[in-house]
Amino acid sequence: MFPDTYQIPADQQTPDQVIAIMLNHFQSTALPLYDNRKGLQDLSLKDWVTLASIVEKEAVVAEERALIAGVFWNRLRQGITLGSDPTVEYGLGVTQTPDQPLTLAQVRTASPYNTYINAGLTPTPIASPGLASLEAVLNPEATDFLYFVARYDNTHVFSRTLAEHEQAQGKIRDQQDAK
Repeated sequence: MFPDTYQIPADQQTPDQVIAIMLNHFQSTALPLYDNRKGLQDLSLKDWVTLASIVEKEAVVAEERALIAGVFWNRLRQGITLGSDPTVEYGLGVTQTPDQPLTLAQVRTASPYNTYINAGLTPTPIASPGLASLEAVLNPEATDFLYFVARYDNTHVFSRTLAEHEQAQGKIRDQQDAK
């Protein structure tokens, strides 16, 4: 279903009717992007929406969306797990905060949605991706970054190596602890 603001006619407000309106809007707005994609011909519709849903939950700042998509594509191509916190949150039904980040135990909890322990995409989307995330997956930024970690200002630190990534994580953790 396509996330948007809808004007629902008074005579079409049953749940089935509202779902049909949202699905039709997805079909008329998003599907043309998928049908006209350049390259990525082996990308299924389900995988497109699934990856876009993960990008949607990771990318708070619009300027980072295509870069985050590029990092995820790099990881998928190299067989590296995505390591995305929102997938763990979705699988466990939790929401992390600056004061309560995901614990190591949560990150290690088996779930088909845990992209720290399962390679590839989640079994289904974890959110309804907007047009910008759907576009970013089809047009990812070319990058050699393999990692990113969220700052607590909604932006991310991007890294090429695991060592750089771990250093960035430590610095962000130290800054948060200092608060």
